Amino acid sequence: MLISGLLKCVIDRFYSAVYPTKPAKLKKVAMILCSGDADMYEGAVFSYKGDFLDYLGLQDMGVITVAGGVNRKKLKEAETLGRNLK
Repeated sequence: MLISGLLKCVIDRFYSAVYPTKPAKLKKVAMILCSGDADMYEGAVFSYKGDFLDYLGLQDMGVITVAGGVNRKKLKEAETLGRNLK
C-alpha cells in the first residue's frame, strides 16, 4: 500500500482533531484522488475505508480517482459527488 507523506499527515492530523469523537455535524465523506499513475490509490482507499468509514462511522459518498489528467467525465462525476454531499 502506498500513500503520499502529505496524505499520511492529513490522516494523522484528522485523528487528533476528532479523537475520541467526530464533530457532530460531520455525517458524510468522499475522497478524490489524482495521480499520474492509476496504481497509486490502494493505500489511500484502504485508509479512507478503515479510518473514515469504519472508525468514524461516516456515510460513504464515493471515491473518485483520476489518473493521468482530468477529463469532462471525471469533472461531471466530481460535480455530482459534491452536490450529493449536501
